[in-house]
Amino acid sequence: MKKLYVIATFVLAGNAAYGALAVGGGEPGGVTLSPASSRAQPHASEAPRMLRGVVTALNLDKGEIDVHGNRLQVGRAVRVFGPAGDTSRLSSLRLGQEIRFLLDPKDASERTISVIYFQ
Repeated sequence: MKKLYVIATFVLAGNAAYGALAVGGGEPGGVTLSPASSRAQPHASEAPRMLRGVVTALNLDKGEIDVHGNRLQVGRAVRVFGPAGDTSRLSSLRLGQEIRFLLDPKDASERTISVIYFQ
């Protein structure tokens, strides 16, 4: 019976210590991220997230596309694909068209489109 109490004590103490580390406790002097650097950076093995939206304004001369009112830049090497997955042209975009797109991970402002898929 004493073994059961000893095991239960270690299990409970271990869970409490793990909970303290998970919440942010632990050793003093730990790394604290500043607000500017606290944004989650994608891991190299993670695929970029495909975004979806409706084209609300186009200015292809300036390389600008508004998606739901948010102005985005079109990268120089943008790749455009049609509904069947075939290569298409940027000039095929129309107002009100639903698109899926990827933002260029190298752009710190997260405003440059690198890939567009027409719906």
